[in-house]
Amino acid sequence: MRELPSLPELVVAGFDSLPVAIIGVIPKGIVGYMNDSARSLVGGDRIGQPVDEIVPESARRGHHAHRAKYGENPVRRPMGDGRALEAQPIDGDLILFTVGAQNRVPTADRPRTARWPVN
Repeated sequence: MRELPSLPELVVAGFDSLPVAIIGVIPKGIVGYMNDSARSLVGGDRIGQPVDEIVPESARRGHHAHRAKYGENPVRRPMGDGRALEAQPIDGDLILFTVGAQNRVPTADRPRTARWPVN
């Protein structure tokens, strides 16, 4: 009899197949999960790296402060207050994106997740 995959394996496989980029960030600001669409969007794997490295250099200091403020009261909401947001893939080119914050309480095993629609 064939062994069935575990529920976590099925969830990861489902996330990996989505056409929407998903990046999970642990509370310290480190990328803990990326699906295939996210890797494609930012030009490679950023797991274990600070999420601020995906933010353009000109906005990194402010992004750190925004992340800290969000961590004090994590609620589901769009980010950016209507502004055009940019990400900086590994190749250095800037791309526009939208992002939303999820309101679950993150832990080391359950990172905070941002959704980045891929155009």
